Amino acid sequence: MALTSILTIRNKLVAGFIILITLTAVTGIFSLSHIKMLSGLTTSLYNHPLEVTRASLLADANIIRMHRSIKNILLDKDITTIEAESRIIDAHEKNVYKQFDIVSERTLGDKGKSLIAKTIPLFRAWKPIRDEIIMHMKNGEHEAAETLSKGKEAVLIGDLDQRMNALADNADTQGASFFKMAQARSEDRSEERRVGKECRSRWSPYH
Repeated sequence: MALTSILTIRNKLVAGFIILITLTAVTGIFSLSHIKMLSGLTTSLYNHPLEVTRASLLADANIIRMHRSIKNILLDKDITTIEAESRIIDAHEKNVYKQFDIVSERTLGDKGKSLIAKTIPLFRAWKPIRDEIIMHMKNGEHEAAETLSKGKEAVLIGDLDQRMNALADNADTQGASFFKMAQARSEDRSEERRVGKECRSRWSPYH
């Protein structure tokens, strides 16, 4: 075989290996970039929509327990029960504010922030109504307590329930959006792997 032919084959092999290494390196860089992006989306999905959904549901559960305690007070009428249920209400109230803090901190978007900003004052407005019901019950004013519970308190609880559902729905919508973004990135990554594989196969010095 002539020296010129040997040099030509060697040059082609070297060029092929260089191109192959370059393509592999570029594909690797894109892979790392997408891995980091998917990791970021996964972290955001956990730290924001899922955590907000969880906090909203926990807050709502505590609100339901508080309302149940008010009903127990109205039904039992015993001073010992009133005192015990009042302490339970106070404990649940603290938990609600704790969950509201999580929602406030981790909610994304103007809509979510607006929802929680309107929900907290509404929940806070419930306390003086509860206190008045409890005071009436301690004073033996059962009819006044019942009237307040079926009137002003019932309206507020209805509004509060709607706000809590809106908070959870908004978080679910955000979660679905993050999931679609992650799916789109995953599909892009699959296409890049396919193209990269074709390029490496085409420029391989063994072909």
